[in-house]
Amino acid sequence: MITVVSPAKKLSDNCKAKTNSFKKPEFLNESQELINQLKSLSPIELEGLMGISEKLALLNWERIQNWNPNFSANSTQEAVFSFKGDTYVGLDAESLDKNEIKFVSYSKNIKPEIEKIHNQLKVKRHTRMKSSLKFCVIAAGEYDGYVAEPRAYEWDIAAGHAILKHAGGSISDFNGNEILYGKKDFKNPSIILKSKNIL
Repeated sequence: MITVVSPAKKLSDNCKAKTNSFKKPEFLNESQELINQLKSLSPIELEGLMGISEKLALLNWERIQNWNPNFSANSTQEAVFSFKGDTYVGLDAESLDKNEIKFVSYSKNIKPEIEKIHNQLKVKRHTRMKSSLKFCVIAAGEYDGYVAEPRAYEWDIAAGHAILKHAGGSISDFNGNEILYGKKDFKNPSIILKSKNIL
């Protein structure tokens, strides 16, 4: 899985790696070239260049002046744990557990019948996601499953069904029945997607 993390204004005070699953940035040489140019600018010049407040310009000037490409596990921290603020409240990186069962959902508000199935499958976390991307992330093993009541049409799930099945996952209705195509009204029944990780 590739995760893109955007920088945040608020950073953690901790500067020590929490895991062994990290790597150094890939564009350190390019970053150094940029820093070399930015170091010659004053906070006022940064304020105009970046279109930011005086306070943020001073904060960025200090970070630029203190920038050091010599990283180690004892002098820095993974980006996902470093960035704080409102943007990262939903991520709650401190509570992430690679062994927990993670599902995707089409809404933040989980309906009782879906929550019941989540509880049966011991789902600990769900992430809102739109379109057939849900099938792909489950097929790739990035998430473990998806549950939906009857909604949408056959053409909305057919391609994703093929991808998931080829990847070793499964799809059924709430009663464990196979999902069939060519129905008269083309409407989907309830569906439960499972990655091969939890079969």
